[in-house]
Amino acid sequence: MIDRIQNRDYDIKRGNNDTDSFSPISSSIQMFSPISVGSIQNGTNPFLPFSSMLTDKFVKSVGFNFVNTNTYMEHDDKFCVSSENGIRSCVPEDYPTALDIWSREYAEMHKRIGLLFEKKEMTEEECKEEYNDFLKNIENSFVMEIDGKIIGYGAIFEDNSGIGAVAIDREYAGRGYGTRLSAFLTNEIIRRGCKTPWLYCESGNDDAMHIYKKIGYYEVSSETVAIKTI
Repeated sequence: MIDRIQNRDYDIKRGNNDTDSFSPISSSIQMFSPISVGSIQNGTNPFLPFSSMLTDKFVKSVGFNFVNTNTYMEHDDKFCVSSENGIRSCVPEDYPTALDIWSREYAEMHKRIGLLFEKKEMTEEECKEEYNDFLKNIENSFVMEIDGKIIGYGAIFEDNSGIGAVAIDREYAGRGYGTRLSAFLTNEIIRRGCKTPWLYCESGNDDAMHIYKKIGYYEVSSETVAIKTI
């Protein structure tokens, strides 16, 4: 089970037009289409499938060759009843094991749901930068251990508003660890004063979506992203 908004293996560039472009293979344009954005009540919206079809047709007609939809979700503000055994705050020694789990499982999730992805080796300088970022955000980062082995990684946003990362080693998938870690992160966000925890989940990432709904998250809106390689 894996979900996160940002990816350490993608090149993310800020263009002059103030839109983000992901360039895992070559220079790309990312377009957010308002056609697909819709308000959802109680997790259902009968207009979203039709809106998505309109978006797909439009972006393909203008030459965009990659389309993905992300679902924005909010929590019902109730503590999740779940065991927190084996979950602890990160320490510097958890690097790089914790982020390796995240990076590996994020890549596998992208392959499973057909999203654009290319793994790249990090330079020594990039590793140093990543380690410094890890230390900077360590108060918001957590690991799950089983018998002294790190098998999961999770993080919340710097402003304590939502879940930024959840990853469980695929070897331990299907045993409820993803649910427990997601519940812990949600409870931690609430403990820190946020009344409405939130997150984004890639459409097609059914494992993550199932877990989030099970612990009290509901769909609020969807956002379609189209990418054109140039």
